[in-house]
Amino acid sequence: MLTAVLLIVGWAGWTGMLEYRHAVPVVAATIVLLAARPGHRGPVGVFAGGIGYPMYLHHWTGLFVANILSGLLPQMGRPPAVTGSFLFALAFASAAYLVINQRVLRRRGAFYTPALGRAAMVSACSMMALGILLDTVVIGPLDGGPTP
Repeated sequence: MLTAVLLIVGWAGWTGMLEYRHAVPVVAATIVLLAARPGHRGPVGVFAGGIGYPMYLHHWTGLFVANILSGLLPQMGRPPAVTGSFLFALAFASAAYLVINQRVLRRRGAFYTPALGRAAMVSACSMMALGILLDTVVIGPLDGGPTP
């Protein structure tokens, strides 16, 4: 069923019946649902899932590289610059996953306890409540820019 949705959306997008911005969420959700099947987790799937958060954190490096490439090499065009930036961001996220995340996950039991998790949660909620309080009571609503 999900494969049929993916094929129909792909065909509609390829023929121009469906815009890119409408097709992407459907295709992304279909891929997630297809990948979320229970069973054996292979090393490629574990790696792809592992670089998801580092990719989210470091995607801006790829955008930075695309901006530099399109400025330095305007004859190259935008699509190759964006492709190169994606590959750069993918490499950066992969390195972050392998160098940082894997080490933290291996040593997680040494520095994480349920009490520390509760303390971190209380601290985060307290800072959020303090921010809301300061915003609504101390600072007040912002009416726009500064007055001259």
